[in-house]
Amino acid sequence: MTTDHLYLVPTDIQPARPEPYWRTQLHLPSHHADNRGMFADMWRRLLTRIFKARWRLTIEISIDADLDEPDRDSAVTALESAMYAPDAVWVLLRAEPGATPPWRPIAWARRPVAYLDYGAVPITDEDDATVYSCVGTVVVAFTVDVDEASWPSDRFLVGLAANPPPGLRAFSASRAWVTQRRPVHRHRRDPWHLDPWHVEPGPVYRPGWSTAGRPT
Repeated sequence: MTTDHLYLVPTDIQPARPEPYWRTQLHLPSHHADNRGMFADMWRRLLTRIFKARWRLTIEISIDADLDEPDRDSAVTALESAMYAPDAVWVLLRAEPGATPPWRPIAWARRPVAYLDYGAVPITDEDDATVYSCVGTVVVAFTVDVDEASWPSDRFLVGLAANPPPGLRAFSASRAWVTQRRPVHRHRRDPWHLDPWHVEPGPVYRPGWSTAGRPT
């Protein structure tokens, strides 16, 4: 399979340190400022300083994938195998308005925490071939520093960095929804955390992108 996706090369990834979330709210008019989020960010920073903690973000996304498979069951199995493959890496990206590109990778996870499958339905592609469209909900947990922990859901994006099997024709995901933020000990071994400096993931499948590399 050929693709013109950008590759995430760990040695090239140097995310900029973002301005503290609480400080960004001070720049806004009072009726637009997220006062609750501002004080929550300050509280997280205090806990981080006392306990030297990091933060676990549990994020939910809806996914849609098209697969070349002979039947529904095979399509569902192929998609789940692609998401849980040993070389698959889930990537958390944060929006940086004005940056090029606007999305910066900030955390990695080896595998989803949970996957809820909604089944597959046959559809016809542009070549009049029958493929199966699979829809489901994926829950992924990422460990981040306190600077990243307080941003709202619309600042985050989740992508899949993998070498999918030939049957995976397209993969897209909805915007991320942060369902939980909780502290974890800095030295605790995180089974989903991946050291980005020791991996070279494949192409990133970002929301709205097909395997042809063009926004859908």
